[in-house]
Order: sequence, then structure tokens, then C-alpha cells
Amino acid sequence: QFLGLWGNKVGDEGAQALAEALGDHQSLRWLSLVGNNIGSMGAQALALMLEKNVTLEELCLEENRLQDEGVCSLAEGLERNSSLKVLKLSDNSITYFGAEALLRALEKNDTILEVWLRGNTFSAEEVERLSQRDTRLLL
Repeated sequence: QFLGLWGNKVGDEGAQALAEALGDHQSLRWLSLVGNNIGSMGAQALALMLEKNVTLEELCLEENRLQDEGVCSLAEGLERNSSLKVLKLSDNSITYFGAEALLRALEKNDTILEVWLRGNTFSAEEVERLSQRDTRLLL
């Protein structure tokens, strides 16, 4: 039910392989890929996994290099996911643009309870604006 791969240099190729293997997995509830140098290509694969996987409840992707491009891909996957409750994206060089994509996805997803975005590239004004738009964003 739990798979934690902290700081294992998984990278984009490893994330793609994991996503392919876990897309139809029927018992995984929690996946942590913190600090694994995952970028936009890995995020695209994980987004496809989110579209298929029906059991994953928490996905931890802090301290990677997702940036806006990767987060936009994840947002697309979130729109079609009905199991994920917590998505941790802290410390990924995400800007307001990426947060906007997440907000659009959250409008279509009522399962998500928390999206962690601490340590990203937001001004104080942007943090205030985002916090007011959706309380599920933890800034």
C-alpha cells in the first residue's frame, strides 16, 4: 500500500517506468518520490498514471524540478482522477502560472483535500490571491 523512494535519483525515465507499472495497480495508496530529480517528462507520465489509477490517495513530489510545465501536466491528470486526496508539490519552482492550472483542475475535482505548494516561486500578493481562491491550496 505504501511506496517511498526518497532521494533515489529516479529522474524522468524512472518516473515514466514507475508510472507505467503503477497505472493499474489496485492496492497502492501512498507514493512518495521526494527529491528524485523528476522534471516535466516524468510529470507527464505521472499524470497519465493519475488518470488510470483508482486507489492512490497521496502523491508526494516535493523537491523535484517539475516547474510549471510539469504541474500543468499533473493538473490535466487531476481533472480525471477520483481517488487522490493529497498532492504535495512543495519546492518545485512553480510560479503563479502553474498554480492557475492547478486551480482549474481543482474546479473539476472534489476529491482533493490538500495541494501543498510551499517553497515555490510566488510573491506575497500571489500567495494571498491563491489562498482566497481555494483553501485546499496550502501555501
